[in-house]
Amino acid sequence: MKKTILIMTCFLSTMMLFADIKDAICIVEPQYSKNVLKTMKKSAKFFKAEYYDDISEAFKKDDPKSFGSGFFYKHTNNTVYVITNLHVVDNADYVNIKMEDTNGKRSTIKNCKVLAAHPAFDLAIISLPKNKKINTTLEIVNTRPKDGAEIWSAGYPGLGNEPSWQLGKGTVTNRVTRINELINPEKMTLIQHSAPVDSGNSGGPLLIKVNNSIGYAVVGINTWKAFFRQATNFAMPTQALKEFIDNALNRTETIAKKKQLYTSIQDICDLLSDYDREDKENEQNTRLAKITHYMSDTFDIDRANDLLLDIFQVADQDIRKKALALSFSTPIDALKFALAHNLEDTIYESEKKPEITQELFNKNVIISNNTAELPLELGSKSKVILHLNYEKASWLLTAFEFDGKLTTKKTKKHSNNDYDDDDDDEETSRSTKVKIESTYNMLLLVHYNFEIDSKKAKVSALDIDFSYATTYISFGSLIGYGIPHDIFSNTSSSQSVGLMIGFRLGGYLQAHVPLKFSKTFSLIPYTDIKFLASLNFNNSGNNSLINPYATFGAGLKFKLGKDTQFVISTGYNFMLNLKNTKEMGHAARIGMGIGF
Repeated sequence: MKKTILIMTCFLSTMMLFADIKDAICIVEPQYSKNVLKTMKKSAKFFKAEYYDDISEAFKKDDPKSFGSGFFYKHTNNTVYVITNLHVVDNADYVNIKMEDTNGKRSTIKNCKVLAAHPAFDLAIISLPKNKKINTTLEIVNTRPKDGAEIWSAGYPGLGNEPSWQLGKGTVTNRVTRINELINPEKMTLIQHSAPVDSGNSGGPLLIKVNNSIGYAVVGINTWKAFFRQATNFAMPTQALKEFIDNALNRTETIAKKKQLYTSIQDICDLLSDYDREDKENEQNTRLAKITHYMSDTFDIDRANDLLLDIFQVADQDIRKKALALSFSTPIDALKFALAHNLEDTIYESEKKPEITQELFNKNVIISNNTAELPLELGSKSKVILHLNYEKASWLLTAFEFDGKLTTKKTKKHSNNDYDDDDDDEETSRSTKVKIESTYNMLLLVHYNFEIDSKKAKVSALDIDFSYATTYISFGSLIGYGIPHDIFSNTSSSQSVGLMIGFRLGGYLQAHVPLKFSKTFSLIPYTDIKFLASLNFNNSGNNSLINPYATFGAGLKFKLGKDTQFVISTGYNFMLNLKNTKEMGHAARIGMGIGF
């Protein structure tokens, strides 16, 4: 009986210990910020108009439907905060905090503010309402366990798309390791361990047992998992966490903000300088993902939409795949990815990569309240100017300009804050810009040519054209049927061969400039040279002619669908007889067709 009681007592004691640690761990559910919601709404309309219906639907999500883990921490100022990963709360101003008791009953603390974030460390601090009392918190210890030491992971990984409590045991398998996913792997090392970590564990603590009231203390924040290796997980060490907490909660405002700005600029310059066209796709995508961590969600929506559309249409396959994956998982990050790609790609074309030193920073930086501006030289005649905002205790990019031209405009017209939530039935104003864009790849046209100058050569025919187009050049072939008409023979400019019916076959080379005026309308001026072989049947027998044509004209392109355009073409033909270069026929042409 005593043995049974002893066993039961130990069991209950263990359950109480687990319940205590469970009380200190929470579920973190992000809510999109107002800026993000307005951006998503605008982007959904933009991609709907561009016939990317699946992308448009992805942008209509007003709830990220994601979650992570976190833990309660009591600071020296006697205030309780929640510590988690930045990627758990990215694009959120507020989160919901959920707790679960030993019976599985959950309670929620709504609208908890994201107080501070650290892009390089992937860490965030969340404040709680002043009237909310939290009794169980975890201690953060500034120690790194040795290889082979026992550790525990705690959190709420997903089970059937719902968070489910898990406390798992493992060992430290590499106390000092680096992974490429870090903003700067050379400056930060992680703890590699084998304790269970799954999707939803992000932001939860890595624990060791200690002799305190709860029995555990925090030595890391679970952040990454290696999917192609068994039991290989990574935690951010508490040295980085304590540094982040001290800077965010104990900072001297002016000095700390300027120092933090310099560090952020350093990280951004390092990422932008580490660009090689021969990069493997994973390396470039990883680097661009890092740059997006430094992107504010107050960017120019119109510019970001255009850049993302350009990626879908003309970017390399690996960049396109990454942008598509982000569009369906976290659409707002797809827009930031497009901006980062544009920034990196433009800097790559410059004479030199951006560099920053403390001396240059002190000399050129302009800080005004919570905004900053810093020009960086890219060569003898080129520079990039970075514009940053101080948000959530971090400096984030809002815009960048090259040689005085903003790549993401900082104008009232394009500010997120000026978009009305009730503009569903209105076309959002965009600056009217004419730009050159890639046209259809292939074009099928039916043309009717009718004579203008009856004194020289009478030209009248119905043609079917098929061509392949690049941005400025197209080449194609046509087959035509001649309407009965009089022409000059190929032997004498004054001898008529009478009424005839002819068939013609030819090829042509065309130069054009596709000018896009809106999302649905383009004007395409063009000129081309044709060589046509005609076989004519008339009352004098058969007659064969080969004639060159020069045409000047313009086409109007109207978008019908995602990859389909309706085209109206008009032009003015000059026909030159090979046997007598002084004799030219004049004809107008009009046609219509489909581009795809």
